[in-house]
Amino acid sequence: MADRPTTEILDGLRELERKTSLVFTLLKASVYSIVLQQEIGWEDPARAQAHAHAGGGNDGEEHEDED
Repeated sequence: MADRPTTEILDGLRELERKTSLVFTLLKASVYSIVLQQEIGWEDPARAQAHAHAGGGNDGEEHEDED
């Protein structure tokens, strides 16, 4: 590590910081989504179940909105 120039080390650390920040943001979004889904389920379980059966649940497939 001592034989590498300081600028290379700093560039590597900046890249690592960007990647870490992205992972943290994605984790927060996932946790927020889970909490939101649970709150919807607690408010009205019948409505949440109907929403999931109507295509409101995310099963990994993309659905187009029907107008």
